[in-house]
Amino acid sequence: MKEQASFPFEMFWIYIRRYTTERHLAGALFFIMAAWWNCCVQVLIDKWNLERPPQPPVYDLGWALLPHIAWPYLADLWNGIMMAGSIPLALFHREGPAIVRRFFLVQGTMFWLRSFSIAMTLLPPPYEQCENIASSSEIVALEALKIMAGKRWTCGDILYSGHTVNMTIAALAWNTYCTDKYLPKGLCFTLAAGAARNLWCLLLMGGYFVIVATHFHYSVDVFIGSLLTTMVWVLYHSLCVNNPAVLDKMPAVLKWYELAGEHTDSDDDSDTVVELQGMVHHTSHKGLAPDKVEAGIA
Repeated sequence: MKEQASFPFEMFWIYIRRYTTERHLAGALFFIMAAWWNCCVQVLIDKWNLERPPQPPVYDLGWALLPHIAWPYLADLWNGIMMAGSIPLALFHREGPAIVRRFFLVQGTMFWLRSFSIAMTLLPPPYEQCENIASSSEIVALEALKIMAGKRWTCGDILYSGHTVNMTIAALAWNTYCTDKYLPKGLCFTLAAGAARNLWCLLLMGGYFVIVATHFHYSVDVFIGSLLTTMVWVLYHSLCVNNPAVLDKMPAVLKWYELAGEHTDSDDDSDTVVELQGMVHHTSHKGLAPDKVEAGIA
């Protein structure tokens, strides 16, 4: 009884090990450092804006064409729904560990790029509900941690939109990995995958609409954020995921991150399956006569 009770916990830890390899920890560190640095720059920009006279938002074509939606935090809500909705893809897809690693790399890269972009040209904050709460005495590094924890906000990080990056990566993940290449064969799977991809494309377009219509960002922030994110995602997958010959010429750290020698995520899956099968075999045949076990009688 004690062995049977521990069975689900053992399965749980086997599953967790797939997402806590050295490569995942390295990717998570890259992602966290990039996010923290981006937040530091956001705090600095708001401190700089304290020394500048307030300026009205600039003319925006998207604002002129779309109706204004005065719903506070709608963009945050939409962003949260799309990010949370992608968690099942990362956890239950057979390429889940690889999806998580590649998310860390692409999202982290976009944070590093954004930290420079938002500081180069300080556009007037577009979101009227946002209040600059920066002070000259605050410690930037600590305030950045508050932003990461959701306890603080900033107003001057404009070009490009971080929400756009998040939504675009979520939609790209669904459209990349929810395909016949990664799913079981069959008409039902094909139709379901197509429906999922179309749904996430519609959600992405709706997210872009919400960001611009609520005046959360300028249209150019969404355009540049979407374009850069798609370019980084497609470039990485084209060169490092789908082209082994090109990956072989990449820096050693990138080859290690994607392949780790000859041990890939498919091997991780195979190891997990073999280990689980052994546990199921041991549990299901416990207490049976040896001749029945050998005959395969459960």
